[in-house]
Amino acid sequence: RHFSPYAGVGFASSSILLTQKTTTGSGTSQKTQDNTLSGVGINTPIWKFGIRACLPAVSLSAEYKQAFGDEALNYQQFTISLAFRKLLNK
Repeated sequence: RHFSPYAGVGFASSSILLTQKTTTGSGTSQKTQDNTLSGVGINTPIWKFGIRACLPAVSLSAEYKQAFGDEALNYQQFTISLAFRKLLNK
């Protein structure tokens, strides 16, 4: 009742950009612009499994996620999270 295992497949999409702000003009005609210097995106299928425990005061989950398909984009992630409930609802 309190423990919920899960597993699944999906698609992960993420990106990161490196930008630099440049300012042109002066006074009231001054303009700021973001210029992209570099960027990378990762779009890959993933599989994951985990377990979630829901107790009256806390919720705990552990999840393992791994990409598959393209070896150049392969990554793995293990996440543990803890959530406290009813701290604000006294």
